[in-house]
Amino acid sequence: MISSKIKSTALKCYLIFYENEIKNISLKSLCRKFDIEEREIRILINTLILEKQLDAKWRDGILEIYSEDRNLNTIKRLEENLAVISQQNLNLLEVNSGIIANKK
Repeated sequence: MISSKIKSTALKCYLIFYENEIKNISLKSLCRKFDIEEREIRILINTLILEKQLDAKWRDGILEIYSEDRNLNTIKRLEENLAVISQQNLNLLEVNSGIIANKK
């Protein structure tokens, strides 16, 4: 069981870490490289795709990875997070200014 978890984690790390270098890779190649059954690899990769950790799709036993789209999506998510944090900081400043003004 531990060996299986290590192999699964290695596969996930490999795909995420090297997604910018890999354009496509065959299912059979992943099976050989990680010593994992095809069914389990499909489940792991489909989970990564559904969780938006990997922007890819299957085509005839080949995994096609779209790293450029992922980088753009990551930048958009970071931009959205920064906007939320900035708004929260502004709200805190308003609250703190009101507290300070009321104390005087």
